[in-house]
Amino acid sequence: MKLKSFYTFILSLLILNIIPFYSYSTIAAPVEVNLGDANGDESLDISDSVCISQYLLGNFSVTQYCFTAMDINNDKVVDKTDAYIIQYKALNNLAMEQNTKELYTLPDNSGRWYTKYNCNTGDTSSYYIGNASLLNLNTRIESGNRMAPDNIDYGNTNVVKLEMSDGSAGSGFVIDEHTIATAAHCVYGSNFVSGVTVNIYNQNAEAIPSNLIASFEADSYHVPDLFIESPVLTKYNYDYALIHVANDLSGNNLLDYVSPWEFGIASTEFSEDETGVITSSGFTVHGTCKRYYSTGNVVDFSVLPNEEHNNPNLRIASFGASYPGKSGGAIYYDSSYQSASYRSIVGIVVSSNGSTIGTWGTRFNPTLIRFYKQNTNI
Repeated sequence: MKLKSFYTFILSLLILNIIPFYSYSTIAAPVEVNLGDANGDESLDISDSVCISQYLLGNFSVTQYCFTAMDINNDKVVDKTDAYIIQYKALNNLAMEQNTKELYTLPDNSGRWYTKYNCNTGDTSSYYIGNASLLNLNTRIESGNRMAPDNIDYGNTNVVKLEMSDGSAGSGFVIDEHTIATAAHCVYGSNFVSGVTVNIYNQNAEAIPSNLIASFEADSYHVPDLFIESPVLTKYNYDYALIHVANDLSGNNLLDYVSPWEFGIASTEFSEDETGVITSSGFTVHGTCKRYYSTGNVVDFSVLPNEEHNNPNLRIASFGASYPGKSGGAIYYDSSYQSASYRSIVGIVVSSNGSTIGTWGTRFNPTLIRFYKQNTNI
């Protein structure tokens, strides 16, 4: 416990020094980037596509140049679309294109301590997930449409409703057979809630018994210690959690009912551009509880006054609406290539900023991907 406290103290000092750094723009000289050269070997082939797929599973980290080069379609989001484009170009022997651009800010790749809560015993335990090894690879706010309206989400059934034992409600989304992603504040206030029921509803979207597809009980949840221990203003930079469930009463797992989405990593520059569009989905209360989605432009909140406690490299925001109950829901990005569409999770809904910015979220990055996809402590 003393060793863990020491590491937590060191991490806290690092975080306090990192946050101001990301709050200001730095002048960087443009460099020539080989678009699609994900592994930095100055060629374009299938290995670059595989590199992106593995990076989005949290299997390794990359250099600033390689992260920028991965974005072959220049939309400032690294996702499976980039991998598919590279694959197509490589298989058709298309020439690699070059672009002179500023390198993207590297997403967070830090190691973190986590606390696991056992719903059956009430016991807690701590563990650490380290960083991935390097691959031997105030005014602009006016530009968006404020609070884009919520629309009933008839699709996206992998966005689920959470019912907590303390009477509160939230949202989440399916990661794999037994894992739900959500916001940390859904399962932890001053203490952990004692139990969580995960409900999957059909495409009718309304959270009523006749639309219920399946129901699961949590057997554990996991939250970053930085969320538990950080001051109120900075803790929401780490507002993400994992809920683990066993099979339901029919012996089925989550993937017997829904399919998960791929992950994507939206660069800091994606938000600073303010032309990107993202969508959030979750169960909110509009008379009757339903699953809603709302789409809006991303927000460059790094230039907003009085937001120094928010780390732009860890958070993402949009003008899409968000209301109570939507916390823990999915923030996703849609892209396309050659008439095919691809959807990637880029964040988790955590809060709203009243009538100005609609949805605040925790940004997906290698640290979070390892937590969800490479976590051996469940």
